[in-house]
Amino acid sequence: MLKMVDVEYIKKHEEGWSIRKIARRLEVSRQTVRKVLAGPA
Repeated sequence: MLKMVDVEYIKKHEEGWSIRKIARRLEVSRQTVRKVLAGPA
């Protein structure tokens, strides 16, 4: 389960970060990052 801080980190995708870069930094799958981005804001 991702922490709230991690969710805020994933929101950096809107600032131009790639899904792959975020996944590597958080050590989670790209699919997990996509799920968070697709979820409720």
